[in-house]
Amino acid sequence: MKARNLLSAVLAVLICPVNSRADAPIGRAVSLKNLDYAVKTDASDFTLGLCGLTRINGFIIDEKNKDIILFGEASPSADKLHLDDLIIAIRNAKSAAVKPPACSIDPDPEVLRQLLDIDSRMRKTNDPDEKRKLGEDYTAVGKKPQIVRIEGVPIDTHFADVMVRADYEMKAAADGSSDLKLGGFKSLMDLRAEQAELSLKRGEPLPSSIRSVNRFWFVPAKYTYSSGAGAVILQDCRVELLTEEQYLNAAGSLTSTGRADPFAKQFAESFSANYDRIAEVKPVYRELRELYRLVGLAKLLKDTGAVKSYAANLDYLLSKHRVEVVPVSRSLPGIASVREVTAVIEKPTETIKRYLWLSSCGGVSMDVRPAKVSLPTMSKQNDSDKKHIAGIKSAVLGARKSAKTLYWDFKLPS
Repeated sequence: MKARNLLSAVLAVLICPVNSRADAPIGRAVSLKNLDYAVKTDASDFTLGLCGLTRINGFIIDEKNKDIILFGEASPSADKLHLDDLIIAIRNAKSAAVKPPACSIDPDPEVLRQLLDIDSRMRKTNDPDEKRKLGEDYTAVGKKPQIVRIEGVPIDTHFADVMVRADYEMKAAADGSSDLKLGGFKSLMDLRAEQAELSLKRGEPLPSSIRSVNRFWFVPAKYTYSSGAGAVILQDCRVELLTEEQYLNAAGSLTSTGRADPFAKQFAESFSANYDRIAEVKPVYRELRELYRLVGLAKLLKDTGAVKSYAANLDYLLSKHRVEVVPVSRSLPGIASVREVTAVIEKPTETIKRYLWLSSCGGVSMDVRPAKVSLPTMSKQNDSDKKHIAGIKSAVLGARKSAKTLYWDFKLPS
């Protein structure tokens, strides 16, 4: 009896996660086959929250039970994932005719024409009061509604809402109206204002700032995975912010210049480098990063044939489940900013005031294309990555109590 109790204790240690911190993530696995049945018969907040998963690290094919097992992390300090987001990603990946998920928030060309007119009048006058009034006009015009466009996914969903909020928050960070308070990170307005002040002190002219518009958009910078033994492990998934300069052509539409404004490029590179820090301040960027992982996961589920092989056991989730309606605005107020830049010129001493103004458009592109790589920590041995993947599969399936278990915890590999 004592020996049996000792064996049980040892097995508990091997199967159950051991964490020294209360907020440390635990390993969690979820059966898609049983999740399909659970949501079909009695959907709950728990099942719609992917049984507490906060990150998916891959999936395993359970040939014996004709099941797909998602595995990842369940962290008490992180927001739960949304089953609806995964379903939308899988449905999008299944259809070759549907475009990848994407969003954009674009200004009306007529608004841009009005801003160009204000810019022209601003440059022609030397009256400080008139310049200030024109600055107010610019802000008012720049805040006129911009059109929200969604591709590849239903618009009134949490998935689309995350893309739109991430894009909108980025624009606020660019023009400085949203201070992220991160050391070493500067808004696009800050970068331009610093250069403008320096130019004023040197007696150099300030360039016009709205002859062109900066477009920003998020893309998957890198998405890698390893696979073998009926398992797929997601590795790196980085989000990158890109930019290009656009101008208003004679036909009244925005046209790419094929180049990036130096300051906009500096801002985009800084945003990308500080993405994880920004996500701590603005949780929507963690949500966006997880969406990219789900889109990549969905493509791998399709490309490996997993969804096709077990479609009969996932019929409700794949075709019948109705995702929750999350209203998404069809238009949002534009984000425009005017900043007064002052420099003191000596000999003679003089205070010079100039104005800077920003306008931008952009979006989110989720054309994720996963690339297969070997596990970097196991590259010295030819078959070591296969053994590592097989070990993870064994740990996950070994911790499952029965074929009817919906979810279970397992020990995360060190």
